[in-house]
Amino acid sequence: MWEGIGRYDVLLVVVVSIHATILAYLPSPRWKALLFSLPIPFTFSLLVLGQPIDATNVFGILLVMGFLHGVRAMHERVRLPIVPSIAVGVLAYSFLGWMLARFVPRDEVTFWIVSLVVCAIALALERVRHGGKETFHRSSLSVWAKLPIVVAIVVALILVKNQLRGFMTMFPLVSIFTAYETRHSLWMLCRQVPVMTLAMLAMMAVCRLTQTRLGPVDSLLLGWIAFLGITLPLTRAMWAASETK
Repeated sequence: MWEGIGRYDVLLVVVVSIHATILAYLPSPRWKALLFSLPIPFTFSLLVLGQPIDATNVFGILLVMGFLHGVRAMHERVRLPIVPSIAVGVLAYSFLGWMLARFVPRDEVTFWIVSLVVCAIALALERVRHGGKETFHRSSLSVWAKLPIVVAIVVALILVKNQLRGFMTMFPLVSIFTAYETRHSLWMLCRQVPVMTLAMLAMMAVCRLTQTRLGPVDSLLLGWIAFLGITLPLTRAMWAASETK
């Protein structure tokens, strides 16, 4: 099993562990939501996968939307405890990703059509007004308690990466911990989703257009520029608007 573990696999474990730990100890839900949206796991997962970006990556964004809104609905409306809510969300993502990966084409037309559909959904969700109390929370759970979970999930993903295709890159690695740590302010995570989606679509589009010519690393660097160019101003505007209410 361990023969197929490479440097990017190890880096993925390390960066996800660091990412999840920083999120846990940030007390502000809005900063947790912003940090969660950064495509750090996506970047290293794409390098681990070693496949060009296609429509399955974009579909993965849609499943992450469903994961976060589903966890919130189960926890706040159905009153299911947060851990089972997250577990159901992870299982749903895994099953749907595995099923869709078998049928979604890799061609150019499918990629752009799915991108437009997901963009339209994000713009529609952006009009939904989320409200609630911003409850500050800092984790009391030790990083050593999280590390075995991170390692187990990443290793499992590596073993099934070819079956999940691009869904592996959007798997809610950090979202699992973010949802748990912001369980008192899940609405703030959901508020960040449209911004994250639009930024991820821009990043994936840049990578798709440049990956053959530049290679995966350089195309990801350009993708990060596109991502931050959308995320930072939109998030700043969203925060400013919330302060005026």
